[in-house]
Amino acid sequence: MTPASASAVGRMILAATALTASLVAAPATASAQEFLLAYAVPDDPEVRYRVESSISQEMTSPVGTVGYSFATDIVLAAAFAEESDGVRVTAAVASVTATVATPGQTRELEPEVRGAYTFLLSPRGEVRLLALPELPGIAASATPISAVAYELFPRLPGTEVADGHRWEDTVGWSADSPQGLTTSATTFRYRLNGDTLVAGRAMLKIVLAGEGEWEAKTTMGGVSVTLTASGPVAGTALWDREAGILHSMDTSYEFEGTAATALGKLPITVRGSVQRERIQ
Repeated sequence: MTPASASAVGRMILAATALTASLVAAPATASAQEFLLAYAVPDDPEVRYRVESSISQEMTSPVGTVGYSFATDIVLAAAFAEESDGVRVTAAVASVTATVATPGQTRELEPEVRGAYTFLLSPRGEVRLLALPELPGIAASATPISAVAYELFPRLPGTEVADGHRWEDTVGWSADSPQGLTTSATTFRYRLNGDTLVAGRAMLKIVLAGEGEWEAKTTMGGVSVTLTASGPVAGTALWDREAGILHSMDTSYEFEGTAATALGKLPITVRGSVQRERIQ
């Protein structure tokens, strides 16, 4: 090896050694940027959401399978205000339509609604219900009205997070109406999964999955019936980080269970979906 080449090799070794030393000495940097993911009053405190829900049920008896379905389309005009223990949401029902399908009959309804949803949201999205609108008649059974308040927004971690963060929470509610008592409890597992563009705007993507349980005590043809079912729930939510508010969330479920009747326990299948989207 010539003196010149030996000198060049020596310089390369010294440079590599210095680089290694600097990397070892340098402080570790975060692999992902952290940010607060919690509920607060959004930039625009007055927004509108459209909530579309559908549910179908099939019950198998010795004489055959009977099915029915409900669907609702609700537009909410929501106002957010700061409270000492969270965010107060007042969501007036701007419009509502409902479809009820039973064997041999389908009814289109446009019920008159009085009042508004009023509830407190904690930073994590826990709901304390203060008031409900009045949804008269059979339309009230199409979607238990209290469920809208409890299931409008996803639960959030309420802390500093980064992409890939996971958290878990349980969402439950109970609704008592002239049609009967309905209760629901769903344990959700949430995960931040990058972002996506909507109309050129970046949205955080939250993937959710879990297991739900549902029970309804009602009357069919003058006979008391208790329906119980459980199964998987899945969905996706998009969070507008810049505006500090939910952009949209879709969830679906498929439950299997039984209907306890005078004839004994009959198998039932319950399927449903809910789409929520900010429209203004």
